Amino acid sequence: MKSRIMTHRVFLLNPKRLLIVLLVFSLAFFFVQQNAIKETRAAGNLLFVGDFETGDFSGWHCKNGSWGNCPTVVSAQGSVQPRAGSFMMKSFLNPRTSSVAYRTETVLLGENDILHEFNIGSEYWFGLSIYLPGGQPLEMGVLGQFHGRADTHLGERSRNPHLALRLYDGSWRVTMNWDSKPNTYESGERVYDGSKDWVLGAAEADKWTDWVIHVKLSYESDGLLEVYQDGQKVISHNGGNCYNDERGPYWKMGIYNASWKDRPGIGARVAYHDELRVGGADASYKDVASRGSTPPQIFLPFVSKSSLP
Repeated sequence: MKSRIMTHRVFLLNPKRLLIVLLVFSLAFFFVQQNAIKETRAAGNLLFVGDFETGDFSGWHCKNGSWGNCPTVVSAQGSVQPRAGSFMMKSFLNPRTSSVAYRTETVLLGENDILHEFNIGSEYWFGLSIYLPGGQPLEMGVLGQFHGRADTHLGERSRNPHLALRLYDGSWRVTMNWDSKPNTYESGERVYDGSKDWVLGAAEADKWTDWVIHVKLSYESDGLLEVYQDGQKVISHNGGNCYNDERGPYWKMGIYNASWKDRPGIGARVAYHDELRVGGADASYKDVASRGSTPPQIFLPFVSKSSLP
């Protein structure tokens, strides 16, 4: 009789326990779903995902030699955690000791392992994050750039990147050049139609800075450039933003400083890149923004200069 009563009591308690368990799992599922919604990426709108979660440089050209020193794909480095996921790109450059004194970069590849060509006249969204470790001067040069392809058969020679994200004198800067002439050197000298240099304020060390770039590549008045820094719109420009080249530009990132070619006696520099995403005209801010980044905010004024550093 005692065993039958005990069994009956257990039977009465089980539904309550089951209800609690179901409630806990329901709440957990709800929060997981909400987070999943927030982190959703419209994969169909993305042309490229370069978050290094393969643990290597899949989709990138990275080879020591004429292109400079090769960055490395790394996991957490002490207190430096990837912006998201398990891996990030580390660029190390020491002008005194590195094989190439002024360049540690990787280049975005397209199909058949050739440089990805961005079409002039087309619209793109770019998202990436950059981390600057403390304990070093915040003076590096170019950390990400669209680089044009000179029409050498016309006598065209080397030019500045037409759109670059730079770190100079402790400040973030975006520089831009454009030229509608088929040959920027047609006068014998390098002459652009126009240039801009936006000084965006002091860079912060030991934190990820999230960038979103919205651009319609054009050397004419229909061009567009919008830049967001940590969710705030810091640049809005209408007009030219690239060169009149027969082939479109390519994208590369890392650390580049042409003034270090003569190996100045300065110390090593380190920067981390992560969460690169590229979308076309059908993409949006949320498609390319780094996971966990700030949603876009109201436009802020910017400071503009006309001369390049």
